[in-house]
Amino acid sequence: MSAKKAKDDHPAFEDLLKVVEKKLEQLEGGELALEKSLEAYEEGVKALRQCYGILKQAEGKVEILTKTMGTPEVAEYDAETGAAKPAKQKTKERDDGKQLF
Repeated sequence: MSAKKAKDDHPAFEDLLKVVEKKLEQLEGGELALEKSLEAYEEGVKALRQCYGILKQAEGKVEILTKTMGTPEVAEYDAETGAAKPAKQKTKERDDGKQLF
């Protein structure tokens, strides 16, 4: 695949989707031998699963953004747990210099 890579060195969603579409066209064409059809199907399913994984991560990031009490906040998404990775908590000081939390 001569595709652009996403920032973490995985194929980009759009490139994977093109692979799925190409394999689907090959299979629908009906001109592949059985062995080649199975190979195309396997490659298409693999690319499709990667697409679903990318979409799941994007969905998780959007969910994190919308759950931050109305204030847009970016947090890194942990695909394994499906939650935001803990961010460093900022401390605030009062006017008299004492730390609030």
